[in-house]
Amino acid sequence: MIARAVIGLAVVGGIAVAAVLPALSGTVDEERTGASAERLIQVHCARCHPPLPDGGWTQMTLVRRDRAGWMAVMGRMVTDYQTAAGIEDRRRLADYLAEHWGVE
Repeated sequence: MIARAVIGLAVVGGIAVAAVLPALSGTVDEERTGASAERLIQVHCARCHPPLPDGGWTQMTLVRRDRAGWMAVMGRMVTDYQTAAGIEDRRRLADYLAEHWGVE
């Protein structure tokens, strides 16, 4: 996303205050939504599931799953291990994992 700015001028308590605020271009960018799936894995999963030489992660990618299977596993990680991944991050991860580590 290309950064844009909105310049605003307001009078607060008799003092003019200028503000430069980011303006959204209407697209969802990675910084606002949490980051790429790989970054989400680093943030939410890699502490317990370190990377493997094949590009997978310890325990995570030993069993291939479809999207529903990945969502179920992540639900268990939230319930049993208090992983802080929100639903949007889990959906993004499930899409990524099902595409790259899905049922063959």
